[in-house]
Amino acid sequence: MVACASNVPVGLAWCVRWACDPTVALIEEVAVVRPWQNQGIGTSLVKESSRWMVSLGFERITAHPISGSAWLERLGFVDDGYRNFIADTLAVTSA
Repeated sequence: MVACASNVPVGLAWCVRWACDPTVALIEEVAVVRPWQNQGIGTSLVKESSRWMVSLGFERITAHPISGSAWLERLGFVDDGYRNFIADTLAVTSA
């Protein structure tokens, strides 16, 4: 999923099927160009990606943030104790 401003890419979310469980989607990467950060673009990318994953039949979403997790927690993700953040798709799409 790509976020654009004036037809220029400013952010992306890369999602894949989790190899350990075919009902789980993994948000592999969320990145936003620095001047566009802290404007809700990453959050919107995760929400839209989650809606897309729901349409594909995934039941849960997981993410492994490299830095900062507060924004994932605000979207309904919960740390499993190993910095593996998990949410059911309904929690994220309704956040």
